Amino acid sequence: MKSNIKSNLIIIGILFALLPIITTNLTYVTDNNSKTLGYSDDFTLDKGNLKISDVSGKIHIDGNSGWAAFKADGNCTGSGTYSAPYVIEDLIINGGGSGNCILIENSDVYFEIENCTLYNSGGIPNAGIKLNNVTRGKLVINNCTANCFGILLDSCDNNTISGNTANINTNAGIVVGDDSIYNNISGNIANNNGGGILNIGGISLDGSTYNTITGNTANNNYDAEGIWLSYSDNNTITGNTVNNNYGGISLDGSTYNAISGNTANNNGGGIRISGGSHNNISGNTANNNNDGMYLVGSTYNTILGNTASHNFNGMNLGGNSSHNNIIGNNASFNGATGIKLYQSNYNTVSGNILIGNDECIVENNCYGNTFSDNGDCTYGQENPASLISGYSLIALLGVLSVVSIIVSKKLKKS
Repeated sequence: MKSNIKSNLIIIGILFALLPIITTNLTYVTDNNSKTLGYSDDFTLDKGNLKISDVSGKIHIDGNSGWAAFKADGNCTGSGTYSAPYVIEDLIINGGGSGNCILIENSDVYFEIENCTLYNSGGIPNAGIKLNNVTRGKLVINNCTANCFGILLDSCDNNTISGNTANINTNAGIVVGDDSIYNNISGNIANNNGGGILNIGGISLDGSTYNTITGNTANNNYDAEGIWLSYSDNNTITGNTVNNNYGGISLDGSTYNAISGNTANNNGGGIRISGGSHNNISGNTANNNNDGMYLVGSTYNTILGNTASHNFNGMNLGGNSSHNNIIGNNASFNGATGIKLYQSNYNTVSGNILIGNDECIVENNCYGNTFSDNGDCTYGQENPASLISGYSLIALLGVLSVVSIIVSKKLKKS
């Protein structure tokens, strides 16, 4: 019995001796199970189902051989074909304030980058994701927030940029530049960008053609444009929402673009064309802006079937804009003018609804413009088209009747 008691006391003593070590290890396990990854204090990531991949650093792939090596190292799946593209997915990459988080160059294999979070890239010209001389890429459902540029394409063709978030980037959310063609930019969110040196804003095309920008949201971009086209031709901009920006949709030196079905509200300017020609602006809504639609130094554009209400000016043509067609728009209930023309000649203004504006149609220093069948103003300046209709026509007939009677009497006397 005594030996049993002695053995138990020895065991208890050993347990007491080991107790500090056991407690420490249990605390370590608990702490590690409750730990989360540390990020910048001013940027919060919603990790959701994201995971940290074996590739934890920045990625640079140069050429098709670069993809093959990247795959051989076990960093992606696929084989670069249409049916089995290379896939980079579910990464969280902190750029560390220098370079690009992901840079793909000189590639024409099929690949996808999806469900990645990229932030804290370096300054100009770096981005969360940058493609340079790349075709057949897909960037899908990535979060490219808090970079210099969110997503940047240079000299890239036939790529798809879809469902990404590109917010709070210093210079721009999404940029397609340097002769990029046939890219599809759809369903992305590019909000609260700008404030940097370039300060481009939400989504930008620069010197690029035959691209499609559809169904995107670009709101609240700091002192910048929601969507901006610079010397870019033959692009389609449709179904986008661009609210609360310095400019909603702006075209500079751009031609043959189709701008349709967009909503541009509460901007400094809703839809603006500067130095552009042969653009078709149709079926858009531009309300509560300074100018709903604004053309300056622009020719042969068609402004058709848009709604521009509750702006300061509904539609404003100025600075040598000529040969434009302003047809079938609703430019009503604007604070100043429904349609304003200044130093703009040989434009056609026809079939517009103009109700409740302070002034209906105003011309200053213009000649050769044609007005017909525009709706009457409820108040304000008389519609130039009505000068030959309604009461004006009756007055004109009355004058002609009096002249006819006088001439008839003189002929009888002679």
